[in-house]
Amino acid sequence: MEKGRFMEIRIISAEDLDLSGRPIKGGVFVTVQTDPNCRCSTGVYTEGGSYRYLNENLQMPLPSSSRAVLVEVNCKTYSGVKKVGTAEIPISDFDGGNLPKDYLHILSYRLREGNGKRNGIINLSIRIKSSAEWRGYPMFSPLWVAGG
Repeated sequence: MEKGRFMEIRIISAEDLDLSGRPIKGGVFVTVQTDPNCRCSTGVYTEGGSYRYLNENLQMPLPSSSRAVLVEVNCKTYSGVKKVGTAEIPISDFDGGNLPKDYLHILSYRLREGNGKRNGIINLSIRIKSSAEWRGYPMFSPLWVAGG
C-alpha cells in the first residue's frame, strides 16, 4: 500500500446487540483501530433499542503496516465500559482489486464476543483517500476514546 493514505469510515448502524443476554437500552459507542497507535471512537448513543442508527463519520490514517481494521462496539454501564462485540475487517475486503479509485464500500460484519459467541451486526461504509485528497478536511482526533 502507498504511504499517506486515509480511511473514511461511516458507522451506519448496529443491530441485535445484547449484554449478558439482555438487549442494550443505551450507552453504546463504537471504537475503530487501524493499528495500536491509531484509535478513535464515536460519541455515546443513549437511544435506539436493539437497532441503533448511528450514522457517524470517522476519518483516520490507514498505515501501510495495517492488515485489518478492528471495530469494537462497547456499552457504557454503571459499572464501567463493557465490550459488546468485535469485528476484524481485513484491509483486502475494501482495498485492492480492480475497483475504481475512491470507491465506496458498504459492508456488514457479524460481531463476536471474546469467547466467539455471536452478538449482533455492524453496518458501515469505507472509502480510502490519498493524503493529497484530504487537504482541508478535518481529521478526527485519534487521541480521544470514549470511556478511555
